[in-house]
Amino acid sequence: MRNYIASACLVAGLFMFASCNSGSNQQEEGAAAGTEAVVAPDSALTEDNKELFEYAYSASMLQSELGKLAAEKGQSANVQQYGQQMSDLYSTKMQELQGLSQEYSVSVPQSMKDNHSEMLQKLRDTDVNEFDKTYLDEVADAHKDAIGEFDSALNSLEETSTGTSFSIWARNTRKEMQAHMEEAMRLGVVLDTDVEAEVRR
Repeated sequence: MRNYIASACLVAGLFMFASCNSGSNQQEEGAAAGTEAVVAPDSALTEDNKELFEYAYSASMLQSELGKLAAEKGQSANVQQYGQQMSDLYSTKMQELQGLSQEYSVSVPQSMKDNHSEMLQKLRDTDVNEFDKTYLDEVADAHKDAIGEFDSALNSLEETSTGTSFSIWARNTRKEMQAHMEEAMRLGVVLDTDVEAEVRR
């Protein structure tokens, strides 16, 4: 009788252990499956992101070229220094986008968008005596337009896309553009103040 009871207890214990172990395995498999479902693939850009990518590259080309002109034709040290800074920064942005293009297997644009080319040509044609004011106005407007494009694209990103390499780059770049725009506007105020002071003399 005692042997029968002991055997029954042993069988019951083995059954309970097997059930617990099976449940644990199912939970681990479920957790693994859940993790795979949450992590977004980072190997391709959506169509919206491709459009932003192309726009960002064109905008970076524009800012880099505008900056070169300012460094060469600027009449004030502030404009020359700011222009050189923008040229360097956005040349780096272009390099970063070229790296991302390899990661996502997309091509970078070979030329600027038409409105960016027109903006650059306008500054090239600007009289040297009006250059500084025109440059600061144009560069602030270009940043403002770019911020609007970035905001529109980033706000429409799905939650699964917010942690990808490109979306992180875009969000960081958008913050930097805000600071660059504000600096251009500040320099514009300084320039206007200096002009007014010169007129009063």
